[in-house]
Amino acid sequence: MILKQLSHREQQIVNSLIHHTTNAAIAADLEISVNTVKTHLKNIFKKIGVHSKAELIIKLNQAKPNTQFSPNAHSHKK
Repeated sequence: MILKQLSHREQQIVNSLIHHTTNAAIAADLEISVNTVKTHLKNIFKKIGVHSKAELIIKLNQAKPNTQFSPNAHSHKK
């Protein structure tokens, strides 16, 4: 699985990305600085072989076809 190649903190960043679209929101969620989020994302992108959050989400969806990863997936409009 893709996430196994990431550190624990990088996995937390990815999990937060699923619920938050901005670096600021991810930083607030994990109680770290925006610059730290940017650094982790850069490292994640390099390890996974993508260049953006959108590409990362696509790659995660391809790796786990039964689970749809998308920012704000937990909020449903009615």
